[in-house]
Amino acid sequence: MGQAAYGISAETYSDLKALYNAHIVDTCIVMHGGGAAPPTQFPIDAKAAGTSRLANNGNDGVGGWDGSASYYPNMAKLGYVGCGGESEQGNEIDAIMANMTFIDMGGEGTAGGTNDDVWAVTHPGNASGHGACGRYETYDNSSNFWGWNVIGNSLLDCQRHKVKEVGILIGNWMLWHLAQTEYEALSTEEKTATSLEAMYRGKLGAVDEYIQLAHDMEANGIPFGGMWVWAGYGSNMNSLYQQFASWYQSFMAVWPADMRTMDVRYGATPPSALIQFNTVPTKAPDGSFVALGSDRATWRSTDGGKTWASLGGSCLYDLAVDSAHVFVVGTSYNLYYRLVNASDTWHNLGGICKSAPKLTGTGFVQVVGSDGAIWQRTMTTGWIQAYPKIQEGE
Repeated sequence: MGQAAYGISAETYSDLKALYNAHIVDTCIVMHGGGAAPPTQFPIDAKAAGTSRLANNGNDGVGGWDGSASYYPNMAKLGYVGCGGESEQGNEIDAIMANMTFIDMGGEGTAGGTNDDVWAVTHPGNASGHGACGRYETYDNSSNFWGWNVIGNSLLDCQRHKVKEVGILIGNWMLWHLAQTEYEALSTEEKTATSLEAMYRGKLGAVDEYIQLAHDMEANGIPFGGMWVWAGYGSNMNSLYQQFASWYQSFMAVWPADMRTMDVRYGATPPSALIQFNTVPTKAPDGSFVALGSDRATWRSTDGGKTWASLGGSCLYDLAVDSAHVFVVGTSYNLYYRLVNASDTWHNLGGICKSAPKLTGTGFVQVVGSDGAIWQRTMTTGWIQAYPKIQEGE
């Protein structure tokens, strides 16, 4: 089993850092429709908390998009890296992908038919531009659970149309209100025998059903990309997480959490005009180029510098590249490395480094330590002093 990305979507939030600490890396703000302007504080707070800056643009065609050519470019400038919703039309999907990642959040709504398949109905062409991810709705308007036998073909269609990541969406918006309606209709005696929460969970179904759907995806050749819990207007991400904490934990026990944000996972955010390079790009052995940006992240280009994708990180000094890895000194002054040409995370090698890393022909990476001496290590051996501090007059 691989890793998966876990997300949550609601209208408000109180502590995004707490969600990140719970291994929720994709946070998505739900916007009111009718041309509403995207909230400007959310991407600032999300970036500070370490989570993805995503927006749900509204439900069933009542999106935040106002149809103008400037809408999604402005969202991208605000710092959003992905946007989606339910029932977008093809031109809106293209407008999103031209500026950020399109998030297919389901919502077409006909169980077992083609109407619930965005890639067959509203956008029959492949994903393009910044690409798309799929978080597929798993229930219908009658509160029935949709398993592989219902939405399997649509999930496969996501993959065939070059959707980068396919996962599932667990919704509480409609189901919660159905449970509320039925609970309020109970007699006082009946209410003492149950609870609104119990009725809600009964409608939502057992978590095992959703885990089985993820297993079925993998059995049919679709790597399980993760799951989101989704709620609509009036809901708070943090309280929503508390309702579903055990569900997240059940999934993570099978598919460990991938703590990279969506822009890092997809490499779908090229440097804007605001990002300049602090170092001269270095050519890696695989032919790609890597460089340190003014945002302190490491960037990589595979087309000779025409477009760039972020490898993440928060780095000081220059970087070093060997046959497969890039080495940097983080803002903690520790030495880090990661693979250049594959999905990977940064690995901490420790140390207190006061210079850029330098690779030797003997397989060591060297830095100047806090004591002024030159220290070296490999990825598997510990730190040893290579040369003492140079004293004045020597």
